[in-house]
Amino acid sequence: MKDFIKRKDTILLTLGSLILGVGTMLGWLPFSKVEAFAFISGAICVWLVVKESVWNFPIGIINNVLFIYLFVGAQLYADAGLQVWYILVSLFGIVVWMYGRRIKVIEEVDLSKQVVTPGIGYSVSGTIKKSRNKRAPKPITKVSLREALIVLALAGAATYWMYERLSGIEGTSPVWDSLTTGLSLAAFWGQCRKLLESWYLWIAADLIYIPLYFSRDLPLTGILYGIFLAMCIAGLAEWKRRMRGTPLAPPTATSDLTTKTSVDGQVKPA
Repeated sequence: MKDFIKRKDTILLTLGSLILGVGTMLGWLPFSKVEAFAFISGAICVWLVVKESVWNFPIGIINNVLFIYLFVGAQLYADAGLQVWYILVSLFGIVVWMYGRRIKVIEEVDLSKQVVTPGIGYSVSGTIKKSRNKRAPKPITKVSLREALIVLALAGAATYWMYERLSGIEGTSPVWDSLTTGLSLAAFWGQCRKLLESWYLWIAADLIYIPLYFSRDLPLTGILYGIFLAMCIAGLAEWKRRMRGTPLAPPTATSDLTTKTSVDGQVKPA
């Protein structure tokens, strides 16, 4: 914990959040309170994803609620609806990140016991190995071709459907709003599945989000997504480094003890 607190990125994030939060509350900065706290929670959320912490999901849910309020006011209805998707899928992400890996645990059981029959005594000694399945945190992995094609097809269909709906309700930027929605749907699914390629989709979405939010008079949100972009690039590099340093699965064994009987009736491990 001490090393965690001493990290420079932790200190910078904490100081930046305090300055922005206090400055906005006291009226020193020209931002709304909702936008300021959406900025803070969003930055913390992405930072936790980079650090591979499951706490990114609870913080992200708080961030989603704040952004729903902001996006409805800016008539970015697709982005507002996207936050609802984030909240629901975050619950799935928590389960996957914490229990998405199945491993086999080997246990040794002591077999020392005495079996007695009339007139004959048999002593049994040794140990036996037993295996059982256990759930563990999911490691970072790469997407399979099959899953990539399915997710991209669904994201493309969602983009087209969203564009048709936004064109009919006078959304301010139906093309870009629907495109970023489709990219974000795919990216967040990949994030919940802890897939490396999710960072590429987030980077693509952020490159569109930044000018979009500045054009909608949400400058702090635009700045936030600029920071998101930098954090996504850093996150991609960090996850690649962690994948190189972490084996996908530990070695396992499921074989039981083989025994043999000697002339004197002693049962021993082979």
